[in-house]
Amino acid sequence: MIGSTPEDLTVDPVVDPDAPTRSDDGFAVPYLRPGQFISLVHWSRSRDGWRYSTILVQYVSRDDGRWNVLLRGEAASLSRGEWALFC
Repeated sequence: MIGSTPEDLTVDPVVDPDAPTRSDDGFAVPYLRPGQFISLVHWSRSRDGWRYSTILVQYVSRDDGRWNVLLRGEAASLSRGEWALFC
């Protein structure tokens, strides 16, 4: 993993109205298959500017708002508004 790792990845943080919009909705990802390892990136604002965290997860599925993945072997549901596909 690169950058910092949040302690609890299943809790959605408060939305910052000044934060830039991040979404992977404009990108087709037809190659995603259940069981495939993918990297997700999360951007957050700190006192020193913007920071990012990346995580390596095993893809299960996604819907309009959530990534359903296995993180360290445990099921997790991450907000697609907070976590984007990192290519």
